[in-house]
Amino acid sequence: MRARNKKLPERSDRSIQSTTIANNMALVASLIAVMKKYGVAFEPKNFEGEDKDIVEYAQGLVSSLIEMTGEATTSGEVIDLAMEYCKCFGIDEHVAPQKQIEYILHSFSKEGVDEEGLRAALEMLPSTAARLSTLRKCIIYLEGTSRYATCYNLHSVALEFYYDHLGELLRECCDEDVIIEPKHGRR
Repeated sequence: MRARNKKLPERSDRSIQSTTIANNMALVASLIAVMKKYGVAFEPKNFEGEDKDIVEYAQGLVSSLIEMTGEATTSGEVIDLAMEYCKCFGIDEHVAPQKQIEYILHSFSKEGVDEEGLRAALEMLPSTAARLSTLRKCIIYLEGTSRYATCYNLHSVALEFYYDHLGELLRECCDEDVIIEPKHGRR
C-alpha cells in the first residue's frame, strides 16, 4: 500500500495561527507599553476592530512615536523602534525612515541637524527618487513654515542633501558623467 500525502489536520493549522496571533498580540502589547513610556498619545480602543482600520490608525502614530522617542534616545534606536512598530502593524516599511527624515529636518536645535541620522534614514529608502521626494516635501514644509524662515543652516543642510541626491539621480539616468558632485562625501 502506498503512503498518501495527507493534509495536516485543521487543528494544527489553527494552533499555528493562534500562536502567530498570540505572538503578534504580545508584540503589540510591548509596543503600546513603549508608547506609554514615552508619552505618545493614543486611544487603546483604536487597536481593536478591523485590520485596515488598525493599520490606518497605527500609521498615523508613526510621527508621534518618532517625535516622542527621539527626544530621549538616539536616531538609531528611534528608527529601529519605528521599523519594528511598522512591521508589527503591517505598515509600509518605508514610512518609518520617511517620518524619521521629517523629524530630523523639523526638529532643528542649537546643536544643529543630525546629519548622520539623516543620512542613515535616507539610505533606508528604496531609491534615489524616493529620497528626493521625501527631501523635497521637507524643503517645501520648511519654506512654508514661518518658524523655520530664518533657520538658514537647516535650509542649507536640507538643500545640500537634496542637491547630492539630485546629482545621484542624474548620474543614474545619464550615460555620461554629470558635472554635479556630491558635497557630503557620497560616491
